[in-house]
Amino acid sequence: MNEAKTAEVETALAMDHLVRKDLIGLATISADLDVIARHGHLSAWLPADGSCLQSMPLFGLKDEMLDMQRSGAVLSLPTLHLDEVSTENPVVISILWDAGAGSYTALTFPDRGAGQIQQVLEGERRSKQIAEEQMAAERQAARRGEARYRDIVETSSDFVVRLDEDLAVTFANQRLHDFLGRGEDALLSQRIDLLLGEAEEAGWARLRDAQRPRAEPVSFEAEAHSTAAASVWIWWSVSWLPGEGGPGEFQAIGRDVTLLRQLRAHVQQAHEEARSAAIVRERLRIARDLHDTLVQSMVTVLTQLRLARRLVATKPNDLPEELAIAEAGVETGLNEARKALSQVRLQLVDEEGLGGALKRLGERVAQRAGLDVSLAIDPDSARLTGPSAEAIFRISEEATRNVEIHAGAKTVRIVVRQANGGSEDAERIQMEIVDDGVGFDPALVPERHFGIIGMKEQVALRGGDFEIWSRPGQGVRLTLSFPVDSNMER
Repeated sequence: MNEAKTAEVETALAMDHLVRKDLIGLATISADLDVIARHGHLSAWLPADGSCLQSMPLFGLKDEMLDMQRSGAVLSLPTLHLDEVSTENPVVISILWDAGAGSYTALTFPDRGAGQIQQVLEGERRSKQIAEEQMAAERQAARRGEARYRDIVETSSDFVVRLDEDLAVTFANQRLHDFLGRGEDALLSQRIDLLLGEAEEAGWARLRDAQRPRAEPVSFEAEAHSTAAASVWIWWSVSWLPGEGGPGEFQAIGRDVTLLRQLRAHVQQAHEEARSAAIVRERLRIARDLHDTLVQSMVTVLTQLRLARRLVATKPNDLPEELAIAEAGVETGLNEARKALSQVRLQLVDEEGLGGALKRLGERVAQRAGLDVSLAIDPDSARLTGPSAEAIFRISEEATRNVEIHAGAKTVRIVVRQANGGSEDAERIQMEIVDDGVGFDPALVPERHFGIIGMKEQVALRGGDFEIWSRPGQGVRLTLSFPVDSNMER
């Protein structure tokens, strides 16, 4: 027996074991949606073998199942409680199309992980889809008659509302009455946005201010307040139905998505906490590296200097050699320290982008020196990473350090943007740093005094332009620009 056949037999035996233990339900359904065979107690929700598939969980999904024959997609239903399946847990149903066998396979298994966030989010997305389908069905029912429409919507757990062109309520189901604690007379002719206490910029205001109602459905989320002062978030899907010989109306369905929004916030918070933990771990690693390299180098230098001090009196001719060794140790330590600091800068820029790194730099300078630091950066520059972003960040560090120490300034403004430079390297990054400090006469101050030569060299290495303007009492303006390699640094 070849390996493929062996694997097939082992899979069949495993499935049979799961079915006999009531850990899974397995059923086969024909391409014409007739039940061929059911296996296991968990498949009891399906009709008897040979019957047409008309079970409640799949009601209204015939078109989707037939479309699976073409797309090969998997149909997964949200967690369900079924009377036909007596189990402590709700069940999950998945339908798959087996092109080789020309039939569907229906898998039913207990949902023992219903509390997991991902399943809740998937269920909410499916619920939204069902709500949209429900809305379409209710819209058709409204055209057939008011009595049938009321019969459908009055029992809905969603908010179902009809509104005139001015968003005044003409009908509201019992769900909205209960939420607001008001009877029908207190709701009719009242504007829906005022009843729900929604913000002026919410979706209802956009509908009200539109020149004419939109033909396609509009969806939005808005905060609403009940009479009990409870605040909830409602997802609305609103459609405009033109009138037949009379005025048209809005028909809207709303669903409470407060829990979904809370889950999204929890997921985002978890991501932020994980990211912060990773940053702390990396910084600890760099601190250990500095200790292992810089401290070791300093200890070596200290030993050499002590030896040199003894040689002054005993072997002065050996003193130059020992001092040279000490000097080499200092250079090694400085190089290792510079390498580690460069890694910290590059890590910060790569993790947060240039915009985030500069924002944190400004906050540190403001807190440390009491300066008012403002940052203006365009979206493309804010997302920039890589060597160009690191160069901008390093120059910003050096320039703001100069302002702290020498300028006596109150404010610092940093402006970063990208522009077309008119060359083949079309994109150039430009930066301007301006302070309102005491200024200086550039002709009287050596460039090295303020680290200007180092900033110039960084820009020159990237084929850019660098300029400093200053006058005594008029502050300092630093401007630079250089090309950005968009293929490597986005």
